[in-house]
Amino acid sequence: MKQILLLFSVLFLLNCSTQNRENESSTFSGPTNEHSNEQTELYLDAIPTSEPQLADSNFNSFLVEFSTNKEFQLTRVDFPLNVKLLDIEDNEENITIAKDDWDHEYLLDTANIETRNIDAYSQQTELSDSSATIKLRGIDNGIRIDYNFELRNGRWYLTDIFNAST
Repeated sequence: MKQILLLFSVLFLLNCSTQNRENESSTFSGPTNEHSNEQTELYLDAIPTSEPQLADSNFNSFLVEFSTNKEFQLTRVDFPLNVKLLDIEDNEENITIAKDDWDHEYLLDTANIETRNIDAYSQQTELSDSSATIKLRGIDNGIRIDYNFELRNGRWYLTDIFNAST
């Protein structure tokens, strides 16, 4: 049952991301931190995503390459990927996702995710020198997912996902 809930959550978020991509402009709002309400607008055209070796120059560049390049993403996920599920009763279940079962994730923060009529959510990035967490939080819904990244040998990797969506 919990695996079905996870699958539904992932498919739902992917569907939302696909709908966003059809409506979004060529900019995205950069990550914010808890100390600032300002968001930096980055123009996708200004980031050299055609050269993956430049993707790790900073986390924003990595995130653009990770979200827009399926082949690159497959090289930057620690497979089998650990996913921790937490249900409404705080029961924990750990599952793993194999490389063959992975669906491409689009994690670029977009302008209209907080103002949707259905399934609105906010996206924040917490960044340190060697780790980053992208937090998706539902607005009047049960979306709560954390994507955890680590910087190893100068390269960013998605290391695990925490999904407490209800």
